[in-house]
This record gives sequence, C-alpha cells and structure tokens, in this order.
Amino acid sequence: MGMLKSRADELERRLNQVQGILEGSAGNLGHFAKDIKSLADDAEKVEDENIKLKKELEDQKKESEKKIAEFARQQK
Repeated sequence: MGMLKSRADELERRLNQVQGILEGSAGNLGHFAKDIKSLADDAEKVEDENIKLKKELEDQKKESEKKIAEFARQQK
C-alpha cells in the first residue's frame, strides 16, 4: 500500500505542477491576445492614415496638374 500511496502522491504533485504551468500559460495567452488586439487597432489607425494621405496626395497632384495646364495656357 505504501508504494501505491507514494505513486499517487507523485502523480498528484505532477498534476499540480502541470496545472500551475497551464494556468501560467493561460495568463500569458491572455496578455498575448490583448497585445494582438492592440496591434490590430494600431494597424487600423495606420491604414486609415494611409488612405487619408493617399487622398491628399491625389488631390495635390490634381491641383498641380491644373496649375501646370493653366500656366501653359497663359504662356501661349
């Protein structure tokens, strides 16, 4: 009986150890998920800013083309 008790105690110790590791991993995964969400939010902001800047660049290009065409007409 002593050997069974000893093995049961060892298994209980190992199970508790595994449980501790899993709880730590779950906590790490929670932090990781929060970090990913934060990065996704940042990526969306950058994407929105890129869209805005592309639009501004397009508008500036159109305005420059108009000014060049107007200048060319004035030179004739």
